[in-house]
Amino acid sequence: MTTVSGDAIKTSFTVDTLTAYCHYNAPQNYPGCFARANEPWANWIDLGSGKKMSTVEDTDVNSSNPNYAKPPANYTFELLDSLTYNATIIDMSGHGIKRLGNNMYNFSMSLGAPRALSVTFLNLSSNQITMLTRATNFADSLRNLSFANNKIATFSGINSPRLQNLNLRNNQITSIKSNDTSFFPNTLQTLDLSGNPLTEIAQVTLPTSLIELDLDQISSLTIRQVDLTSLSILSLQDTTVQNWFVSQDQYAKLVNLVNSKLLTIRVTDKTSIKTSSCDNVQTLPTSPSPLSICVDAPGGSSNTTVYAVVGAVVAVVLIVVGFLFYRKYSQRRAAQKRAATPGVSFSVFVNQTRRNTNLYNGMSDAKGGVVGSGGRPRDPTQLATSSVDKYDVRFDPAMQQFRVEFKSVAMQNVIASGGFGIVYKAVYKGETVAVKQLLPSIDGNSEAVTDFMEEIRLSSMLDHPHIVRFVGVMWTTLKDVGALIEYMPNGDLATLVRATDANVKLVWPNEEMSLGNGIYSKIQVLIDVASGLEYLHNFHVIHRDLKAKNVLLDANYSAKLSDFGTSRSTIGDATMTAEVGTIAWIAPEVLKGKNYAESADMYSFGVLLSEVDTGISPYSHLVTNGGSQLPKPVIAMKVMDGDLRPTFTPSCPPEILAIANQCLLHDPSARPTAGQVGRMLAALLPSQTHAL
Repeated sequence: MTTVSGDAIKTSFTVDTLTAYCHYNAPQNYPGCFARANEPWANWIDLGSGKKMSTVEDTDVNSSNPNYAKPPANYTFELLDSLTYNATIIDMSGHGIKRLGNNMYNFSMSLGAPRALSVTFLNLSSNQITMLTRATNFADSLRNLSFANNKIATFSGINSPRLQNLNLRNNQITSIKSNDTSFFPNTLQTLDLSGNPLTEIAQVTLPTSLIELDLDQISSLTIRQVDLTSLSILSLQDTTVQNWFVSQDQYAKLVNLVNSKLLTIRVTDKTSIKTSSCDNVQTLPTSPSPLSICVDAPGGSSNTTVYAVVGAVVAVVLIVVGFLFYRKYSQRRAAQKRAATPGVSFSVFVNQTRRNTNLYNGMSDAKGGVVGSGGRPRDPTQLATSSVDKYDVRFDPAMQQFRVEFKSVAMQNVIASGGFGIVYKAVYKGETVAVKQLLPSIDGNSEAVTDFMEEIRLSSMLDHPHIVRFVGVMWTTLKDVGALIEYMPNGDLATLVRATDANVKLVWPNEEMSLGNGIYSKIQVLIDVASGLEYLHNFHVIHRDLKAKNVLLDANYSAKLSDFGTSRSTIGDATMTAEVGTIAWIAPEVLKGKNYAESADMYSFGVLLSEVDTGISPYSHLVTNGGSQLPKPVIAMKVMDGDLRPTFTPSCPPEILAIANQCLLHDPSARPTAGQVGRMLAALLPSQTHAL
């Protein structure tokens, strides 16, 4: 018997799996293999012939239809690991699939570059999938994708760059709320959300390419701030709409589309649109009968009120323009200074003329005493200084030791997302980790990619008990690079200090509460933060975005610094830009666009002390004469002028207030160092709290 030649796949799966990686030397001929949990490659089943891989022959493999892949109905598997790249139609319906591998867009050969998939139609209906996130990347070739009749409850967007038709009918999706323009592909033409327990679709930016939206058989739906004017078909059959809010402009466009017969709204006698909570009910001239709709419109404001509002808006605009003009001027001057300093890099740990040799000496020269002692950075490699390719961790030999195989990471739910990134909970080698990736919307944004690469490289160099631990990095292409970091189960410090009914509480020593049973020391948490800062500052690295939100808490409520996306080195006396951090936490010199150093972090530490003491975001209590929150540019101007500082409660210990006052000094050179602050805090720590 002639078996397929070449090396066997040297891996196994912990759950029943369908994989396209049947054989290294002839993967293009296989529609897929069934791998029973923990079975070796020899026992895998070639789904084209039904034979074990140890006995399958070339003729068996070549007899299968390469353009159509459908496993036999009697095979059920928990994980769909990967897809064959030859098939244009792949039908995986009804096989009990619970989760997908991250790579559904190419096939990484053992030799040569990855092969792009050919699939145009992928049917994943009638399975047991519970989560659909942008961690799963679908092929550029994919046009039609069905997840109908699954159990999807977590839906945070779809990463399929050229998808045209998406079917999510009969899942468990309860809400879609996102103003992220990459939530749906910008090529999407039809979207079916029928039969979901949807209660709200709000502030969703639908692609302008969308032609048909199906919202049938939904029992209680609110539609709010969703532009539907690109549609040709809106289906609301057997659906009860509790509220449907549109703007005046959208209403006018919808009326015009209906009158011109460019928009058809499908309804049945069971369709109901309620307007009891609406102050401005209008109708759409639909057939067979008009539909009621709620139009958001100003309601009889007096001229005095209008003039007051306009005046306030103009004032704020002038302040904003003035602030932006000032900052632009400052940055232009800074750029001129940088241009006069050839050979200086502004990235992390970079100096083209010399390296910071202290970086290799660990903490041996640190003056931090009990606070500053800690870990030693991993052996770093000097960074390049220009293009994205030079920053690309995938081609950095020093980063290869940290590489993690994509398929070894089991992605779970979304923990957080922001302007450029998204963070998932995941499992790697039995350890719960967090995985940070860039959103697909940053494609083409070289600055965002470069910042992410710098963050990964910096994180890989750091090793300290009060800095979130770097685990590894995974990738198949530039689009799916992911940083694996330590998972912090107790979330961030901001959430804890703002909670009013939490089972866990942070206290000052003078609050006369015994530690333990959910009571933890504020001072100990702050010592942890100071320790992490001192470690960074000893290597001339500025965090630049220190705030309670970026302080994470482990299982024992030990605090660790996170989010180094804006961190930079001060080596070479480089001038930093002011476009970092969050306004309320930024030092005056940074807002002014001046040169700044580690002392800028100490100002942020002073603001952090206010957060921990008051339990609120700094300046959030300040309002304008009209009752609205004080605009950020106004805050920035007042901070720069020295007219505004964070507040503290009457119960704040005077020693803490004294430390805060030193950190918040307008003169950067007068502020204490992280090591000094750590030692001042340690002196306040009661003996019974040292064990925390």
